[in-house]
Amino acid sequence: MKKHINFNQIRFPGEKDMTMLVHILGAFGWIIFIIGIFFFSQQSMAIAIISVTTIILYTLLWPLLKYNAFIQGNGVLVTKDQYPEIFSLVTEFIDLFQLQDRKEVEVYVIQERGLNAVTIPAFYHNQIMLTSDIIESLIQNRNWDELRAVVGHELGHHFARHTDYWLLDVPMHIFPMGIIGLYQSRLAELTGDRAGYFLSGSLEGTLVAIKKLLTGPILYQHFNSSAYDNQIKTSKASPFLKLTNLFNTHPYLFERIDKLITYDKTIKSKN
Repeated sequence: MKKHINFNQIRFPGEKDMTMLVHILGAFGWIIFIIGIFFFSQQSMAIAIISVTTIILYTLLWPLLKYNAFIQGNGVLVTKDQYPEIFSLVTEFIDLFQLQDRKEVEVYVIQERGLNAVTIPAFYHNQIMLTSDIIESLIQNRNWDELRAVVGHELGHHFARHTDYWLLDVPMHIFPMGIIGLYQSRLAELTGDRAGYFLSGSLEGTLVAIKKLLTGPILYQHFNSSAYDNQIKTSKASPFLKLTNLFNTHPYLFERIDKLITYDKTIKSKN
């Protein structure tokens, strides 16, 4: 049996503080925006309220509600009676990190091409969407460590509350504040990778899951790990990749692999 782990202790360094900073700056961004609307509307409070409400409802909330409905309407809800093997991963994660008191999450499987999994904010329960492609590709050999890593990654986002205050964080997606928002997003992905690593219980399984995102499940059968290790060394030294990474929501996959390998060495050195 896996020992219980403090979830906050496995978060990537600086990620929790940066997430809080993004919430705070996002709130200031909304205040500035509302004040600006107020003055541009010739100091009419009614027009300012109507303008802000319209933007929030039709530009932000309505598309999210439609996507929530799309997943519920076209997906299959994972329960103890429906895909119980996947459901057990959720309960195992909660037990591993002792998160029984946190907001619940619903996991849906949806028939969609592409290796994808995503955590989506919702009003009552956050949603995790897993495409059928990613599930089928990760359990081809009946090795659940790979799927554990992906499910754990998304559960990491949920329990770190990365999506809970998405509306508050909207101003942090606008340049130049967006640079800070993107940095927090990349740190959040690295926290998710660590959560997946612990649920998987296997560095190899976690790395294989990420590498299949690189190549797909069929080409991975011919993947040369040694050659890719050399590519990682070259990519880490590239000033161009370091620059362009500043504008990414996710770290490059080579960086995620490298960070996990380093983290695994750290964990093993402490044991």
